[in-house]
Amino acid sequence: IACNTSHSAAIFDVITAEIDKIENKPTLLSMPGEVCCSISRNHPGISKIGLMTTNGTYNSGLYKNMLQERGYEVVIPDFIFQNEVIHRMVYDPEIGIKANPTRIADEIWLLCEQAISFFKENNTEAIILGCTEFSLLLKDSEIEGIRIIDSTKCLAMALVAAAKVSTSLV
Repeated sequence: IACNTSHSAAIFDVITAEIDKIENKPTLLSMPGEVCCSISRNHPGISKIGLMTTNGTYNSGLYKNMLQERGYEVVIPDFIFQNEVIHRMVYDPEIGIKANPTRIADEIWLLCEQAISFFKENNTEAIILGCTEFSLLLKDSEIEGIRIIDSTKCLAMALVAAAKVSTSLV
């Protein structure tokens, strides 16, 4: 499921309960779990990780809890900055990415710069893009010395790996 918020317990538990009722269960990968595995596998020196998410994922604590359980220091903004800068990039009804899927508004780029500055000021070593829309903004693997961890790319790579294993078993 290529949506970070859908992996929060309130949503994901309902999905898995429904899948459990199916005779031929599909394999369901955990997007946040795959992100954490990718970080530990590909970036073993990173210890301080920032979260750039929508409010749904922010409020669920999904990434924060998972990362802290693995020993990472997690950097998140206070809720006002989260809501007025980061969440707004995706959901603002006039300038947000979801409101303008064919063109990213100039104001979004300014908000993105503010977000990157926040993480840089907090000495963040990596930022997890915890919303699939952020992949449209931050395509480089590193910005201003901060590693960018694209959750969508992590999930895609895990799906490819799972497909390779699955086809080799046939």
